[in-house]
Amino acid sequence: CCLPKGSPNLYIGTEAGNLYILQIESFSLKDNVVYWNQATAGLQSHTKLHPGSIVALEMHPYNDSKLLIGFEKGSLVLWNFERNQPERTFPPVQYLQSLCWHPDGRQFITSHSDGSFAVWTANSRQTVPEKSVPYDPDPCKRMDKVLWRGSDSNPLVVFSGGMPRAAYGDRHTVTVMQGASHIALDFSSKVIDFLCTYDNGDPVSLIVLLEEEITAFDLTQGNVREIPKPYLCSLHESPLTAIHHCTNVSHDFWEILEHFAFQKLHAGRSKWPVTGGTAVRGRSAPSRDLVITGHEDGSVRFWDVSSCFLGPLYRLSLAALFDNVDDIDLEGPEEKAEIDWPPFVRAGSFDQFSTDQRLAIVDINFCPLSRILTIGGYGGYVVMATFNNQIQQHPITVIDVAFSPGTRSIRRTADALSCKSGILTMKPGFQPELCVLCRPTMTVTKTEVCSDWGLVAIGTNRGVALIDYIQKQAILVKCTVTEDAPERSLWRFQSLRKSMRNSFRRLRSQVRRGRSHDSSVEKASGDSEETPPRGQGQRQRRRRVPSAAVRDQDNDDKEKNRGNGVRSLHFADTFAYGPESFPSLWTGTMSGNMLSFHIHFPSMQQRRSELLWAEQTAKEYHLQHGAPIIQVVALDHRGRPMPCQMAVDQKLAAIPDMTAPHFVLIVTAEQLKVISLPSYKSKYKHKVSDINSDPFHHSRVVTTRAGDCYLACLTQKGEFLAYSIPELQLLHRCPLLESDNGRGIHKLVFTENGQVFYMASPSQMQRVSLHPETVVKPLCTLDPARHRARETLPSHRLSAQEQLEQSEVSWCIEVGSDWVMG
Repeated sequence: CCLPKGSPNLYIGTEAGNLYILQIESFSLKDNVVYWNQATAGLQSHTKLHPGSIVALEMHPYNDSKLLIGFEKGSLVLWNFERNQPERTFPPVQYLQSLCWHPDGRQFITSHSDGSFAVWTANSRQTVPEKSVPYDPDPCKRMDKVLWRGSDSNPLVVFSGGMPRAAYGDRHTVTVMQGASHIALDFSSKVIDFLCTYDNGDPVSLIVLLEEEITAFDLTQGNVREIPKPYLCSLHESPLTAIHHCTNVSHDFWEILEHFAFQKLHAGRSKWPVTGGTAVRGRSAPSRDLVITGHEDGSVRFWDVSSCFLGPLYRLSLAALFDNVDDIDLEGPEEKAEIDWPPFVRAGSFDQFSTDQRLAIVDINFCPLSRILTIGGYGGYVVMATFNNQIQQHPITVIDVAFSPGTRSIRRTADALSCKSGILTMKPGFQPELCVLCRPTMTVTKTEVCSDWGLVAIGTNRGVALIDYIQKQAILVKCTVTEDAPERSLWRFQSLRKSMRNSFRRLRSQVRRGRSHDSSVEKASGDSEETPPRGQGQRQRRRRVPSAAVRDQDNDDKEKNRGNGVRSLHFADTFAYGPESFPSLWTGTMSGNMLSFHIHFPSMQQRRSELLWAEQTAKEYHLQHGAPIIQVVALDHRGRPMPCQMAVDQKLAAIPDMTAPHFVLIVTAEQLKVISLPSYKSKYKHKVSDINSDPFHHSRVVTTRAGDCYLACLTQKGEFLAYSIPELQLLHRCPLLESDNGRGIHKLVFTENGQVFYMASPSQMQRVSLHPETVVKPLCTLDPARHRARETLPSHRLSAQEQLEQSEVSWCIEVGSDWVMG
């Protein structure tokens, strides 16, 4: 197709080789059709075969009555609409891919399937011009598109493809040739299209549309530098592995992040060549929301999600902190040093190949009040970074945490990472100060930071570690996996009578399973506390989720080590044990065990000098169904979540009610439960099987603007459920995600103000508002007169805010907004 600027007609070329004209206003075809035999009538008799489909159309730059038509087999026709006949025909030299007029209108250039291009003179009697192959003598792939711009003294030729087939046929390139400069921009994704922008007729920038991103390059300088993108940044430059959300970031910190984004955007002299539209803030102040994404290459990116515009703010890479990171290069260092032709230049930001899988980010935790960023990685590392706006030089403190060194069954999934030693220069921004390495190497499953106490808890698939990041030392390491222990060892303070009762229950379940083919029928049981016997007339319940407590003996032996990994962590000052409240750490495991640890603090005057220590409390809560504990939340006497002291001091949260009793909300894959403290008695309980639902996968306590709290849950099939706190009454139930969207379900994040972020595809993030007050509305204006050429602007123009107030058109995203990156 060809749509000339300002033309009311769209020219359409078909596979049959015919040309049709579509009137845009009436959306109807004109009667005059240019048939292929009519267009190629001027060719010689031996070339009067079918020329193939029309592959290229371009209007003459100065005469709208002349259209250059290119056929698949190489025939070219300059058609004159005033005469309704071909003005000139050009014989084929090779299968055609594209064509382009020179700005003077006297010459044009064509690209071909053999990687060559040819320059033709429109009014010359020249029959066949000489072809040029930029990357000969080897056979080359097709040259998909070519542009010819610039003056006669300094022409600019840009083309895609045309690489040597054997050596570099798999490369996605755009070559820029101007004078003595020859650069092959090497992209990691397929080139879709490209074009140039102009200033007074001179090309100033090159815009390249790729399959995964869009990029722009400055053509005013000889090195063809890439222009930073203010928007449309590729969210999946490296595969996204973790998402974290922060709301109501302080104004001063937000201004610093915007300053970082401004510096990166204006690092060069060139500006982004695409303009259009103005974002309007509206009457209410923005909420200043952040989304922090972790990626497979070990990078962390900060994004502005205060509106529908996803804007990049800051980027931190952790690859430079480690010594033994594998730098994967497709050519290898020796082969890369020998490549001097073609002159490849790495372009674009998308990279589908990870440098080292151990660097992949699996968990992010950021406290906007203390500005402490905690990052957990697949390679068993946790990096803590503090924000500093100045360049600093200091070493990184490394803490090695060993989980059960004597256990024989622990297999090292990857070689251990080693952090760099010595003094490192830290750029302004988030500067790493502490690096915790888990030995042997194991994946970090959960991190939790308590800025009030200066502690960070690290959960792995082998245990939990408590780190004092103020004194930079480990104060507690607890392994939750013991291979040498018996399969059903006695827990502390558990009587022999209860242990025998549980054993007989398992035996009866195994006998019952042997008699029936349905393996999902089991006896409904509660917690480790004694359960009243089932009545004779009570009907057995069929559970959709198989319980871990009634599995076979062999399955228990195979999965007991895997199932004791840490899934959830929570800091709280509550009644973990005894009548007095004290700082504690709550840990939930994959096998349904909940552990609490008493943290002993010195006086505030000796906080930085005297050592802290922690011990496990006498209470160890075990859930009989053995499902993974997804979340543990401490509630005060009124059933409200316990806020941190820093938020209370800054008047961002109300003072918690420290009157006994307190409560603990336990969210597992199979049930919800509220227990009272310090008695550990069950207060409320809700089972998944009671509502015929799938197991839970995510949960979060959400607070509305009115101050009401509820529990938001997502099942493994993408269903959303809301429960009251602490009564656990079902408030709402609806499908949220498609059941086959495993990526979105796994990486979904609930925010504390009632929003949902998840990956709808590898390159698309979806935003959903659960409350009407959190709906994000795109407020923007567009002034067509500003971009209309040679038009007098009105003497009085309304401001953007006035246009918004007087406009009757508005957009409201009730369900969510898509951010398509790529």
